[in-house]
Amino acid sequence: MKILMFGPAYGHNIQPFIDFFENNISFDLTFAYSGKNDFLASTKNVKFVEYSKNPLSLCKLSLTIKKEYDIIWYHGGYELNLLFLIHSFKNKKTKLILNVWGEHIPRILLKDNAEGKKYFKYYNKADIIQCNWYGIQNLLLQKFQKTKLPVLPWGLDKEFFENGDVQINSTTEKFISSINHHKINFFYPKSFTEASDHRCIIEACRLLNEKGISNFCIYFWSGNVSRGNFEIEAVNNISKYNLQDIIKIEKHEFLPFYDIKLIWKQMDCGLQIAINDQLSSTLLEPMFLEKELIATNIEPYQLLNNKFPELKLKLIKREPEVLAHEMNEIINGKRTSETILENRKKIIEKEFNFEKNIQKMLDFYQELIP
Repeated sequence: MKILMFGPAYGHNIQPFIDFFENNISFDLTFAYSGKNDFLASTKNVKFVEYSKNPLSLCKLSLTIKKEYDIIWYHGGYELNLLFLIHSFKNKKTKLILNVWGEHIPRILLKDNAEGKKYFKYYNKADIIQCNWYGIQNLLLQKFQKTKLPVLPWGLDKEFFENGDVQINSTTEKFISSINHHKINFFYPKSFTEASDHRCIIEACRLLNEKGISNFCIYFWSGNVSRGNFEIEAVNNISKYNLQDIIKIEKHEFLPFYDIKLIWKQMDCGLQIAINDQLSSTLLEPMFLEKELIATNIEPYQLLNNKFPELKLKLIKREPEVLAHEMNEIINGKRTSETILENRKKIIEKEFNFEKNIQKMLDFYQELIP
């Protein structure tokens, strides 16, 4: 199968795809990207094509798009200009897959304004809109037929399922050595964006601290992006409420999945305080590693609970008072039963293994090719 893939050439979202195609040379992958590339030095079988907004660069990109690929697989589907370019120049035989990464674009697409209509026009022309979970599919069912919207989950990278002896990054070593295990440690590895609610967590910490409860620490593990003023607001409020000893914002370079796994193992509880989400690895990781988990009551997680009732996730309202109560329960020693934790691990291992699931995706797309 010959594939032209668009997406960011950095970060944990795209790394499993790069690694898979690097190690499976029966597939011919060309990866088009704009901006930084963290994978150039470590790959030899993936062909990279860099582009920018420069007219000459876009002209060269259009020549790449014109080639006869089996599929064009656009991760995110964010840029209208890129969608225009793909639709204008792609070969008629090439199937176009838009892999939606979250609720942001679907919600714009549903609006009855100029921007929404443009997105609908381009998404409607795609052969498949890949949904990573049923929440996204439910949103898009307002505009498209279900046959156009397959749910094809990703899952955790293979390094989560392996137990080899791997050399860890010095940043990871330093961070792990800094963790105070006399405290209860919460982990929130989310980017500062409109989809995450750092504010709710900070307010919950303020409430606990005012009650004299301070034997805990929350690590805001920053992601690949920081949009708007969310991070500035978080820093200001942490200082305003004197929570510097309770909330740590950790800045770091890109770390391998194995290192992330080791960091999770040092934590007591994961926080998945989401305003909206698809089905992030940050929800799956603590369940696979049998850690405590506090998650918000949003549709994607409700659907996960309904599909796999053995998970027995207790989903909470996204309110500081409610979150503070749940955190205090963990701080005071409340724990999920071993049976439930083991069931969660088994379900994630079976249903959300990226290495297995990408093969299902490719099998599905192979059937589209004449």
